[in-house]
Amino acid sequence: MMVIVSMRVIVSVMVIVSMRVIVMWLLVLSDDCGQEHLTKCAQPLRVFTDNSEFGLVSTVEELVQICPDLNQGLHCIDRYTRRCMTEQQRFHFNHLYNGTNIVIHEICREGPYQTEFLRHAPCMQEVRTDYEECAKSYQQKIQKMTELRNTSDSTSSNGGEAKLRTVCCSFQEYLRCSQTAVLMKCGEESAKFTENFLDRVASSLLQLANALVVLSLTAEDGEIEVRILVGYERERELKRERVKKETRDEIERETKNKGHERQYRDERERRNRKKKKDRQESKGKKETQEKETIEEERIEREIKACRRKREKNIRGKKETQEK
Repeated sequence: MMVIVSMRVIVSVMVIVSMRVIVMWLLVLSDDCGQEHLTKCAQPLRVFTDNSEFGLVSTVEELVQICPDLNQGLHCIDRYTRRCMTEQQRFHFNHLYNGTNIVIHEICREGPYQTEFLRHAPCMQEVRTDYEECAKSYQQKIQKMTELRNTSDSTSSNGGEAKLRTVCCSFQEYLRCSQTAVLMKCGEESAKFTENFLDRVASSLLQLANALVVLSLTAEDGEIEVRILVGYERERELKRERVKKETRDEIERETKNKGHERQYRDERERRNRKKKKDRQESKGKKETQEKETIEEERIEREIKACRRKREKNIRGKKETQEK
């Protein structure tokens, strides 16, 4: 089954990656539990891969149209697991597939995640061509694995785990390519959202691939053995630790930067206060000088007036004496 990846919006990627890939893995790796039932189960999902209208979702109204089909796909997968898996197998399947379920429900339900999804959707529409390039290599490898299965009757454990490695490594390459495409076109914020989104979906898918490989192998006692490869879990644990450390470092840097900003702001305010004080002092000195000058001029005028008055008196006395 060809995997068609359209990245006009993340909804298309989710459906293609989380639904059609799962159906393909079931066909490639699992027992034949009514292959025609799987085909019928996947039929409602064709609207997301064959109809370009659903590659243009960027509003709540368009989500309202697409979400019923998403939920129908989820219910179909659920009904398949009830028919074709034992209780233990179904328990592990649902546990591993829980991440994809949650993402679909969050996007189809009004809330913060749906709002953030719709905010990044317009730019996601512009990355479609780049995502199709990322998908080519992944599609070719999975198609080749499918062809090898059709020409091989090997059911050994090593063969199954080799298929698992092919699926997981190819899928991880696809994720890295996709995240780089978003980063280049939409910026860091959209790239982080896409990375978080694909990580949540991929977590379920890659673990699910683990389970499907092992579920297809029959143990010696006839029971189906369910195992999860430790390497992948360890890798995810290390990634979570790296993310936590990066978050702590970012918080520390932000706190340190805020401390520096506060110091700079305090220093700037101190300098401004000093300048204001100096200006006020300078203005006060100038006003004092002006007052002193005015007072000096007043005194000088009074002195001159007194001299003129005295000289006038002296002249008057002289004139009186002469008479």
